[in-house]
Amino acid sequence: RQLEDYGYWYCPDGRDAHQQRAFERVEARPQAIEWAFHIAAGSRFRASADNLSGVPADLDAFRRRIFGRLCSYRREGFPPRAQVFIDALCTFYDRRWQLPDAA
Repeated sequence: RQLEDYGYWYCPDGRDAHQQRAFERVEARPQAIEWAFHIAAGSRFRASADNLSGVPADLDAFRRRIFGRLCSYRREGFPPRAQVFIDALCTFYDRRWQLPDAA
């Protein structure tokens, strides 16, 4: 492989309850970054539990987990590459990045 591996864990669709919880724990970080991109671009974010043929996910709880991670990134700082992209989106769309009120 010639592509950079960012180390994301992934378990395919059809996860059982245990696998889904593990997926949500890991997936909250990249989806929090994605949510930040949406904020910067002024578009609506939709959380994705990505388990269409497996155990139904509690999307409200998952969204709260993602929002918590988003708040942590806001306090502690985003990964450098993500911050560069957030800044570029804010500049392009002439927006100020602002955390939403709640999940």
